[in-house]
Amino acid sequence: MDKSVICQVIVSLLIVFFVVFYASKPENRATFRIGEIELIVIRGDEKQASADVFAGSSENLSAAFPDKSYQECSNYFLIRIDGKNLLLGAGGIDSDIVGKLASIGFTPEKIDRVLVSNMQMEQIGGLVKDGKAVFPNAILDINELECRWVEGEYDFEYPLTDERKSLRDYQNKVLDAYRGSISRFPAAAPVVEGVIPMASFGHTPGHTMFLLESNEKRLLILGSSVRSLRQQIEFPEIYVSMGDGADLSPEISISSRLDLLEYVSGESIAVASEKAPFPCVGYIVRNNGKYEFHGMKSGETIK
Repeated sequence: MDKSVICQVIVSLLIVFFVVFYASKPENRATFRIGEIELIVIRGDEKQASADVFAGSSENLSAAFPDKSYQECSNYFLIRIDGKNLLLGAGGIDSDIVGKLASIGFTPEKIDRVLVSNMQMEQIGGLVKDGKAVFPNAILDINELECRWVEGEYDFEYPLTDERKSLRDYQNKVLDAYRGSISRFPAAAPVVEGVIPMASFGHTPGHTMFLLESNEKRLLILGSSVRSLRQQIEFPEIYVSMGDGADLSPEISISSRLDLLEYVSGESIAVASEKAPFPCVGYIVRNNGKYEFHGMKSGETIK
């Protein structure tokens, strides 16, 4: 066979291989626009986990988790607005947020602000490495009440148990590493134009969601308001009772969750939840007395 024909066959086979290979790889990012704001969802990890971390009535737990497990998701949000890059949270201690950012062409040095919804390990674990700030150029935005809780000014009836002492140590490492670069915001005061904190207390004393608003388009990032989106919007009285991500005040967290469900469904506001399967953006609607999540695909228009 002619060598040129052989080369053409080899090249064709290589092209087919790469097309099939890359077509089979899952997308690691999804993009949504909220007016002039760009929201990039970075695919995180998904796994089946034990539902033993949840508490509530036995009837609700059986209905929500019939096989006693749930799909644990950990995605990440990068907000691009007015030439700035805002990261929402940094995941747990083993999150590899640096690698996740690298997968979409970003380095830690490019992050201008990190929005902290709460100071539980699942949100701040990736902020510090070897005692140093992972995001050296970033401002850390934290709710004022959350900072005061961490600093021990008063306990808000959220006691620091023995099992949470290691968390407190790490929280202080975060505050030390970013000292001089921390912005302590009150609820409802915009972090930057178009990014508005919304109080949703209960998970922690200063737990905060973030509303993105531009050109009359709105999307609410839920933070740790839910651990398993679909189950906890259908059965909002279920709460997290164990682990680093436990709701510190179950009663208040349930009340906050009910308020947000009524708000986003009544106002038809899009939501983004890191705890939903990728790409984790959509709408919560009320149907026959139950809340449902209607997911969106990357690039779909936010109302």
